[in-house]
Amino acid sequence: MIDHALYSLEQLSNLNASNQSAYYQQQEQHLTIRLRAVKETALSLGAQAGLAAEAKIIDSFLVSYSDKLDKIFNFNQLLLQSNVLPPVISDSSNSVNVEQGAQSIRVAGRSYKIISQVRFVTAPPTWRDYLYLNYSKPELPNKILLPQNTEEETLWKESVTQGWQQGIRQAVTIYKINLNRLVRDYTGMVLYKKLLTEGLVSPVYVAKKYQGVTGDKNKVTIDDWTWAIKDKPGLQIKSQLWQPVVGKKP
Repeated sequence: MIDHALYSLEQLSNLNASNQSAYYQQQEQHLTIRLRAVKETALSLGAQAGLAAEAKIIDSFLVSYSDKLDKIFNFNQLLLQSNVLPPVISDSSNSVNVEQGAQSIRVAGRSYKIISQVRFVTAPPTWRDYLYLNYSKPELPNKILLPQNTEEETLWKESVTQGWQQGIRQAVTIYKINLNRLVRDYTGMVLYKKLLTEGLVSPVYVAKKYQGVTGDKNKVTIDDWTWAIKDKPGLQIKSQLWQPVVGKKP
């Protein structure tokens, strides 16, 4: 997981080449090439370290709820035969689309879409695969890019702090994106199994072939079996084949 020996904001703020510290206000338009290099280095270092620090906090939070998350997102119970992971299906209700240059409106009571197809897995995914943020602390920059006077030290501290906050926001954003993807995939697989019982989607077909003994002079495989997905699930557009479903007219 995460390297626990992370940098603190205070440690990064106090980095310098001569161990001097003072306050100095520097406007962006007056920055020299040297100052710009110092600022960009501080921003980058702060952002990477802030991201790693916030990721560690998020991971610790997730660990504290691991038992509940294991029960909520149990992909093992969704696995199909032959270790096939179900497709992910999205659905939407009461969608309205304006078409033909705003000359017609199309209203859909409910829509389904396959956004991810079936695939073989050696082990079912877990919420950890989606949510853990594995970011380690960054490497410190070359000493030549560290502040060497009071002017640069002030700029460095301001920039490291700014980068640190950016890193925190980035970690939170990444976590939210991953969480949304986890919920989408899990609920989409649950929806597939529901639609399968209703006849709205076709099952997956897996072919199994026994090849006996295979190999060559360098390697021999005994009882060699091959599994292959031959037919992927598809949505059934012939409503007469569905199980009875109550519908409404607009």
